[in-house]
Amino acid sequence: MKIIVICGHPNSGYEGVHQILTQAGLGLPKASRRELISSDDLHEKIFNSYGVDVKLLDSIAPIKMGKIWQYLAIDLFMGNMEQTNWGWANDKSTWLLDFWKDQDPHVSFILAYSPPEYVLGKALINRDITSAEIDVVLASWIAYQNEILRFYKQNSDRCLLVNAVATGQDPTTLVAKVNSTFRLELFQISESEAIFTNTSSIAETLSKALIDNDHAANILYRELETLADIADSRTLLLQVKYKQAFEEFIELLNEIDKAKIKISGDREYINKLEQKQIDLESEIQQLTQNNQERDQFNSNRKALIQKLMQARDEQNIPLLNGDEKTKLEMHLDDSVPVSSEKPNLIEQPDELEHYFTQWQELSNKE
Repeated sequence: MKIIVICGHPNSGYEGVHQILTQAGLGLPKASRRELISSDDLHEKIFNSYGVDVKLLDSIAPIKMGKIWQYLAIDLFMGNMEQTNWGWANDKSTWLLDFWKDQDPHVSFILAYSPPEYVLGKALINRDITSAEIDVVLASWIAYQNEILRFYKQNSDRCLLVNAVATGQDPTTLVAKVNSTFRLELFQISESEAIFTNTSSIAETLSKALIDNDHAANILYRELETLADIADSRTLLLQVKYKQAFEEFIELLNEIDKAKIKISGDREYINKLEQKQIDLESEIQQLTQNNQERDQFNSNRKALIQKLMQARDEQNIPLLNGDEKTKLEMHLDDSVPVSSEKPNLIEQPDELEHYFTQWQELSNKE
């Protein structure tokens, strides 16, 4: 049984190294035999037990473990004894390297690192930091890399020091190097099959501009590249990143242009809706006015009819016939619907004038 421990800074892309190797046949860790604890849970329990917070720089240091953790580590190994080769990836393993080395001679290590601008760019993309926290991220990156270098220099026979970005671009070299160094028989995968999460080239280029060439992070990165088993061509990498940044920038401009066109179309549509609202409000106002004119006319008509009928009664003048009486009573009946159409309002004043004339004639007789 051979065990591969992969670790690095949380934003270094070390998980991509593990994904490439699992695609090539490296077994995933199973839970421990008796306690049924996963490798991730075990790391979490250790850090919680010792009160370690990796976000606090002054607390980041190798942890000296008690014997109870050796029992849990052995239990984890026992739960995976049937696997020919297996391993895990966890950034917390960076601070437990000596512990895992002492548990079994079959444990080997892949120490992953990446350029400081990659780590900073990833933090920017994830919105994990503000501009005031850039130095905090760089200090964290330096702390991780110093621990990785310390362990690598003391245990290079059991380690591979690899640039995570470079392995993502060339997974075949990583698999071949792991097979030859640790005597494994992982199968090769094509570059198209490899899964590796790149950060934004714009964010990475911006991050590079924020880090002075003489910054301690850049000096440390150059040392890592010098010692690494799988390093990256700095010049080629920068050329690729600048090209990617340019292409991303052009794509962003295109997206902005599309957004402007959409906004313009939306504004035109909104203007049409606003005009339609104005037209509807005008129509409603006209209808309201018509209704008011109709109600006033009906009120005047009823008043005149009532006066006409009252005058006839006072003069003892009978209605000409039953039809006339029925017609007048219908005009006084509120339950009889009155047309609200405007043409009727134009025709009905003649009828109103007729009633008014009759009422005047009867009134004059008095």
